[in-house]
Amino acid sequence: MHKPRTHKMLLELGTCCGNVCTNCPYYPKYTKGVRMTKAIFKFNSGVGALLCSSCSIIIKEGKEYTPVEHEASMGLIEMQAQYCKECEEK
Repeated sequence: MHKPRTHKMLLELGTCCGNVCTNCPYYPKYTKGVRMTKAIFKFNSGVGALLCSSCSIIIKEGKEYTPVEHEASMGLIEMQAQYCKECEEK
């Protein structure tokens, strides 16, 4: 059986492959050749967390979200990828 590629593996490709991957990090989703990625929101012990779109470390927790980040975390809007200071410097 086919094992889905991880979010990190897909980011390493650099562009969307257009194969409707479950963990597609690109926006708009499933659009071959697209390079823009979206912000990653996950739950950490029941608390929302905004992750670095490159290395996946926690940048911000839900209680620190701006109104735009809060809406994006709820799936109401799309938000561009966010990066930690180390990844921004690369």
